[in-house]
Amino acid sequence: MIKRCPKCNTTNSEEAKFCYNCGYPLKSTLIEQDEPIKDQKLCPVCNTSLLPNAKFCHACGTPVTPNGVQDNGSNQGLVEEPTFKTHETTSNLKPHPYYKPPYSMSPQAKDDSSLFWSVTIILGIIILLIYNYQFVYGFLLTLSILPSILIILYFYKKDKEKEPLNTLMKAFVYGLLTIILALFLEIMVMFIISVIFDQLPKGLFSDIFLLFSFAFIVAAMVEEYMKYLVVKRMARDPNFNQVYDGIIYGITGALGFATLENIFYVLGGGSDSQFLIAFVRGILAVPMHAVTGGIIGYLYANNIYLGKRSEATKLLKLPILIHGTYNFNFLLFSYLFEREDLLLFLSLFLNALLLVISVWYLNSLVKESRGKQLVVWS
Repeated sequence: MIKRCPKCNTTNSEEAKFCYNCGYPLKSTLIEQDEPIKDQKLCPVCNTSLLPNAKFCHACGTPVTPNGVQDNGSNQGLVEEPTFKTHETTSNLKPHPYYKPPYSMSPQAKDDSSLFWSVTIILGIIILLIYNYQFVYGFLLTLSILPSILIILYFYKKDKEKEPLNTLMKAFVYGLLTIILALFLEIMVMFIISVIFDQLPKGLFSDIFLLFSFAFIVAAMVEEYMKYLVVKRMARDPNFNQVYDGIIYGITGALGFATLENIFYVLGGGSDSQFLIAFVRGILAVPMHAVTGGIIGYLYANNIYLGKRSEATKLLKLPILIHGTYNFNFLLFSYLFEREDLLLFLSLFLNALLLVISVWYLNSLVKESRGKQLVVWS
């Protein structure tokens, strides 16, 4: 049995603790030996047998010269801190500029959940007070929040290396706060579109242009960019060390945005339609936000894994297409049909089909992300 160095891809003997070629600390993972080790020399410090071309002792990490004499130069092979590397080791690939290696943090860092439970308890007290004051509003608020909680719990359970609850809460809060920036940008973009709309001759074309612009630019493009900012920020966290982490943090941040948006829609609807809005958005709109957030998170983390840059213009094409199509279906049918029952049936059917396909695609990305590590721990 032999060990393969994850940094330079050099094979080492089974008992090696350091790579003989680059001095990198080796894990305990073994692979089958391709050929027997022969023509060994001895380490001048620990007397361990070495390969003829070894530059470092695989037992103690001591730098050695080709004839086995100890090298008095800098002991550059010994690494104390966790070391970052991309999946590929070719010279033309570089780490993502926004990815930071963990700062003196062990891979078994304790999960301090004080922030998570503090926020949860405060939120629970607020909901109970609302229930006590007005039961209907308390129930509607619960319906607005529950879908996000269930989706996060589902993907959290699928995570083999559980993320700290505090870090998940940060992603959720970041997503929630981005709605302020999103509202500002949407107002600005809508103003520009309205100016262009006023210059167009009124008719079917101008109406479709307005609906398309609102669905794909005002809503989809701005909101998906907010999710991208959350993932970009969370990628700096030391716990962001797997490709699947991009998915779970992307989903959590997206649901922070979606939860507050959902509360506004549900509580702001008419008294005769609030429960219908809560139901429809709970099974369609909220999961749609989660899916696009997960796709963004996967693409961002996978680019880190491959050593590529994560440009928003390339990352957001598919999420904007999904989100924009979802919005456009509702807007278009509301424009073309006056019968609300027909509108509801057609738009719900098409958007449900869109969501099923998107969920299937996200599930394939979850499977693809398994085993893709962004950080190698010494």
